[in-house]
Amino acid sequence: MIISLHNRTLNLDIDAPVSKSIAHRELIVRTFCSVFGHRGETTFDILLPEQDDSVDISATKECLLSLLDYKNKDTIVLPCRESGSTLRFMIPVASAFLAVMDASDKELVFATEGRLYDRPLDDLARCLEPHGVKITGNDEDRTIHVTGEMKPGVFVIDGSVSSQYISGLLMAVPMFETTSRIEVTGEMSSIHYIGLTIEALFKYGVRIEKKDNYFEMREEDYCYREVTIPSGDLKVEGDWSGGAFLICLGLLLEDGSIRIKGLDINSSQGDVAIVDFLEELGIQLTYEGNDIIAARPAKIVPMDMVEYDCRDIPDIVPYMAVLSAVYSSRTILHNVGRLKVKESDRLEAVRECLGKFGYTTSLADEGETLVILGGMVPVRSKKPVRLSSYNDHRMVMTAVLLAAAMSGDVEIDDINCVSKSFPGLIDIIKKYMAPSPMQSVYRGDVLKLTIYGESHSKRIGVYIEGLPGDVEISSGYVAKVMKRRAPGQNKWSTPRSEEDKVIFENEAERVHGYIVNANTKPKDYDPIANTPRPSHADYTARLLYGDDAAKSGGGIFSGRMTAPLCIAGAIAKCELEKRGIKIYSHLLQVEEVSDVGYYEGFSEKDIAQVPAKEFPVIDDSCGKLMIEAISRAQKDGDSVGGVIETVIYGMPGGIGGPLFDGIEGKIAQIIYAIPAVKGVEFGYGFESSYLRGSENNDPFVMTKDGHVTIENNKCGGILGGISVGGGVPVVFSTAIKPTPSIAAEQKTVDLVTRKNTTVKVPGRHDPCIAPRAVPVVECAAAIAIYDMILSKGEISDES
Repeated sequence: MIISLHNRTLNLDIDAPVSKSIAHRELIVRTFCSVFGHRGETTFDILLPEQDDSVDISATKECLLSLLDYKNKDTIVLPCRESGSTLRFMIPVASAFLAVMDASDKELVFATEGRLYDRPLDDLARCLEPHGVKITGNDEDRTIHVTGEMKPGVFVIDGSVSSQYISGLLMAVPMFETTSRIEVTGEMSSIHYIGLTIEALFKYGVRIEKKDNYFEMREEDYCYREVTIPSGDLKVEGDWSGGAFLICLGLLLEDGSIRIKGLDINSSQGDVAIVDFLEELGIQLTYEGNDIIAARPAKIVPMDMVEYDCRDIPDIVPYMAVLSAVYSSRTILHNVGRLKVKESDRLEAVRECLGKFGYTTSLADEGETLVILGGMVPVRSKKPVRLSSYNDHRMVMTAVLLAAAMSGDVEIDDINCVSKSFPGLIDIIKKYMAPSPMQSVYRGDVLKLTIYGESHSKRIGVYIEGLPGDVEISSGYVAKVMKRRAPGQNKWSTPRSEEDKVIFENEAERVHGYIVNANTKPKDYDPIANTPRPSHADYTARLLYGDDAAKSGGGIFSGRMTAPLCIAGAIAKCELEKRGIKIYSHLLQVEEVSDVGYYEGFSEKDIAQVPAKEFPVIDDSCGKLMIEAISRAQKDGDSVGGVIETVIYGMPGGIGGPLFDGIEGKIAQIIYAIPAVKGVEFGYGFESSYLRGSENNDPFVMTKDGHVTIENNKCGGILGGISVGGGVPVVFSTAIKPTPSIAAEQKTVDLVTRKNTTVKVPGRHDPCIAPRAVPVVECAAAIAIYDMILSKGEISDES
């Protein structure tokens, strides 16, 4: 899947996923309080939103349900999926439960998926073996088998490997009616998670006492069987692991912000340390009530060096690594070795990902310290950067952060594994980060154009591929063309004022030209979001794109999108002029008013004056009458269309081809990309169908200098799809429909109520599109002709 954060403005309000660490523990503790408590019945009334029912929680629910059905089974299969915490919690918990239920003759079989079978359990096995529990693995089906009767007492466990071993034991020992102690050797890792377990137990009256390096539950303290379950639904606070990702995302987005709801800044969760890490990076968050707002500053000033101990926060190290690569020139993250034994070798995965974005990383202290050299925003790649998910939810989120840092696209093999900790993120990625359907691609024989953006998006632009290497873009020439179609310049144009200044970015194999939209008003369209405007693409766009179709200004279907077309067309037009090919257009007709046309005998000199005129006609007196017709329609809350005539001088012969390669089809294809176009005719066009062959034919004649040409040129300079040449211009006309956005009330439907209704279209619209479409038609034709010229290669003298 492509995750695309190029040219995206994201201002998102997101509820942090519920803390699976807290919910996981509460689910287990609450279950056994129900089993042994005063009710004497089992309940699973932890109510979590469906999208937050992570793999860990689902796996634990399935394991508990299977375990509580022990009476009907000799072998109890507990499906852990790929949840390490479920496996490490449930081995001691399930063993203790069967022991107190006098059912230790039954075998526990833990089913695993992914890398879970390979993750270490040796320390837990050594801890439980003196207490009568044996743990073995079956390499063939990758299941873990647990047998024996668990006995209380003193449990000795190495605390440096996983805090989950200790948490599992803490939730197991309250089932016994005798004193038990958990002694921890070595330095305790992720101690905050142990604190969450103790808090969950204490909430239900089970008191665990911590002294130095051991935990103890005494006989006189409460145990599961003496606890009353609190009434009411369980409310679980937001997850700081997921919250840390969302905060980092907001801080990396080029344009936008993330407002995160549901995080408790005073939480006992260890990953709240991300806030402290941000302070080390010199980053300040914004707090509004209980919401946290994260946004990238206008200018990032990297820190010289940042150093941080990650012993207790391994889950957020990948996010810290990406963020610090941008915000710090040198970052040293200590105690990261445990990342090697997560769902993936997360340490190597992070290094590999950062390396693809130009960052240098190294390991020190026998793999316990990660060093990152950064302090820069990665250069946007012209193609999506290919990353692996490593079947690891944290690495999917890391890929999203890298796409945001680059303001570009990454291609990842899978995002579904993110459901393990943040299921709701899948919908967020698909809705806001998938490649926009709002782009269109022209594939010529040589040229390729990709036009992107929407009428009211931050920017609109075009990628141009296939230009010869020696092409030098004249910004001045492009600016003159853009000025001719720019809005807001006169009374027959939309009042929407846009400078339409083109910014060019030259890349290795393509040119990128774009315009920043400065005068957008998308909210003007909110009242009619569900009432398709007559003769617009609103309804049909929904048929194609569903709710992703833009509802403001027509999105990519808007006439605004002819601006990127003109960027590419201006370059093509300039290159054609260097070859002696000149393209001119004029407004031939508005309502009943007609300008002088090609077949009425104007000269190349006459039409060459049109680009310098405010109103694009040859005969200014006709232009005055056209303006009056446009004004009358505007006063009536209406609009008018028009016909544009185009003449291409200096066209060499032999350009084009038969059938699908005909010059008419090549030109018409791009002309029809102009949203208002309803027809294109070459030469006499439809009028020729009323003539006899003797009237319509163009006789061949020899010129004085011995070249072949034709008389009359009713064919429009094209025969058999191929240009005639010999000084014969290509001539065609384009029909432009009336602007469909009008102030007059029109009939439509309400797509929500499914009833007929009426609509008055708000916004700022041209009463006649045709005058500003004149240079657009020229540019569209230039693209088609230039592509055919490049495809042809050398032009013969005869041509």
